[in-house]
Amino acid sequence: MNSSMDSLVRRYIKDRTYSAISAAIKAKHISTIRLLTNFAKTNQWTLTTQVYEIMSASRIIDAWLENAAASGCYNTARTVLVTLSILSKEHRQPLLKKLFALACKDGSADLVRAMLCRKLIPTETMQLIKDTPGFYNSVLVPAHGLRLATQYGHLGVFVAIMNGCPDTNADEVIIPAIQYGRIAITNHLLQHGVKITVKQVGKLQDDLKKLYNYRGPRSFENKHLVLTYYLAAKAGMVNCPAAIPESNYLVWLIEDVEDSAYWGGRARELLEI
Repeated sequence: MNSSMDSLVRRYIKDRTYSAISAAIKAKHISTIRLLTNFAKTNQWTLTTQVYEIMSASRIIDAWLENAAASGCYNTARTVLVTLSILSKEHRQPLLKKLFALACKDGSADLVRAMLCRKLIPTETMQLIKDTPGFYNSVLVPAHGLRLATQYGHLGVFVAIMNGCPDTNADEVIIPAIQYGRIAITNHLLQHGVKITVKQVGKLQDDLKKLYNYRGPRSFENKHLVLTYYLAAKAGMVNCPAAIPESNYLVWLIEDVEDSAYWGGRARELLEI
């Protein structure tokens, strides 16, 4: 009888805790959510799918993850993850992936490095989470982070991923780095062994001809593109010179940059790094 009564009491407390968490989430009382989730964790309870859906719908999870990523502080992120850690692994893994993607987007290199060092990021193929910034539907998590770092121009994040996941293929992001005008990342890739291929030379040639109607450095609205295309053209001349005839937009770009006091000076600084 007593055992049955104890079981009923425990179930009642558990149900009331779930209800209180739901109410706290709806009211966005973060301190109350933390208190109740820690209580639930102590009792080894798992949050219901209903509670998780409420958290998602109220953007509580998104807000916590966005703030944690923007802070760049692993301890801040860890507090958020601990609060969410009583969720099932099915829910927790997408949260980790989304936090990682947000950290890559925001340039939080220390947080990216900490997550990789603690092996919080899986390397299996994943479906891109809805509303996560990026431009691929199915990617490896580190590779997706690499693309985000390239897209948003965060060299520190880029280097952190390459150091933490050396098997990640960086060759795939050389063209996006050039096209986004990410000078530091483009130069880093070329300085660390990424080669410009014949196919990529053709792509860059088409960009200058069709996309920018190249007539000199002023053809680029984004002036960073002058140097990223220049660096790629110089690398192409080394890697596959036969693919770049004398009468070629890439050759003209090289000549225009090197004949300019301003652009030539900036180009020499990059090549001397």
